[in-house]
Amino acid sequence: PALFRRIALTFAIDLGYFGTKALRANREKEHCNIPWVVLMDPTSACNRHCKGCWAAEYGHKSNLTLDEMRRIVRECKALGTHFFMYTGGEPLVKKNILSLCEKCAAVPGIREVCVTTNGTLLPELAKPLRAAGVQRLNISLDTLNAEKYAYITRRGTLESALRGIQSAYDAGFEHLKVNAVLIGGFNDDEIPALAELAR
Repeated sequence: PALFRRIALTFAIDLGYFGTKALRANREKEHCNIPWVVLMDPTSACNRHCKGCWAAEYGHKSNLTLDEMRRIVRECKALGTHFFMYTGGEPLVKKNILSLCEKCAAVPGIREVCVTTNGTLLPELAKPLRAAGVQRLNISLDTLNAEKYAYITRRGTLESALRGIQSAYDAGFEHLKVNAVLIGGFNDDEIPALAELAR
């Protein structure tokens, strides 16, 4: 209930009232669509090489600099965007990710900083991310079967991902979300197990 209240207030006040008003005004002024949410890839590099993921093909070719990302946040905030999400690639492989999160969280009017991750680097980074102002983590986990995990990611172990989820929980993250891509005949039989993990 507390989470749903917070989400409702964020959307009703920040987006619904302040954001929507600014977005409409700036759409007319700038003659273009202003997004209500911005997903940024601090890096397209990743410590996994998952089947079906575009990031695995790019490596370090498409990195934004810290100054570029700070400028994007400032300019989007001025236009009325109130929600930013760091995704990737794997954001946690970026050397300055903690500084980036801290600076984003410090921008006036930014209510939440969310990071999408495969979770494998969270044992070392969960507490520092929390201290840097990250409030929410999305953790990608498509299977609870160790062999399937190795097949999908082509690197690493299921154990490392589960350790990362536990580390985030231990670090005090109240908002943890597990993302799973279900594939018919491959992992769709794991819905109950994934739901049980979430519970």
